[in-house]
Amino acid sequence: MSCRENNAEIYLKRLGIEANERYSQYVIVLDYGCHTCKDRFYEYVITDWPESSALVFKRRPDKATLKGFPELFERGFVFVDSLDTSFELGLTDKNTEMTLIKKGKVTHYTFLEYINLIEELERN
Repeated sequence: MSCRENNAEIYLKRLGIEANERYSQYVIVLDYGCHTCKDRFYEYVITDWPESSALVFKRRPDKATLKGFPELFERGFVFVDSLDTSFELGLTDKNTEMTLIKKGKVTHYTFLEYINLIEELERN
């Protein structure tokens, strides 16, 4: 197991996320940047999010997101990493916008690449 894979497991345990029991993939989001792309991504999360996926907000969500998508934070698969533990463990850089952890592999995306991330989420 690589150091990053081990850190992914440590990260999920720190946040209290049921690794491998409930979720098989995780997306860490820095709620910053292109509002149009973020809004489209969050609309996807609300309507078509895969049940086997968890969404983690890195740091605190933006006020516009809290106001525009309050239903996001009522979902059981949404978590907040307000201490930026993903950065501490080397899973993300300070300003990494989106990170997918799937089958132990860590992949980074920008919000402009949200469609690529969605395609990867929906692949088995």
